[in-house]
Amino acid sequence: MDEVKEVVDISAGQIEAAPSFGTAVDTAFILAMGKVGGRVVILPNADKVLTIGELNHLEGSLVST
Repeated sequence: MDEVKEVVDISAGQIEAAPSFGTAVDTAFILAMGKVGGRVVILPNADKVLTIGELNHLEGSLVST
């Protein structure tokens, strides 16, 4: 994920478990899928999207600002 394009409120009824794509696709970073206005959106698992090094770098950046 390089950027956030949009932030929307999603009710619990619009959220479904992430589908299984088999072994060809790593879905560890997907927390769930949401359906909003006829679109399907990916709800990322923040703990899985970034590496520990990336998280440490972000933490250091936040502390120094």
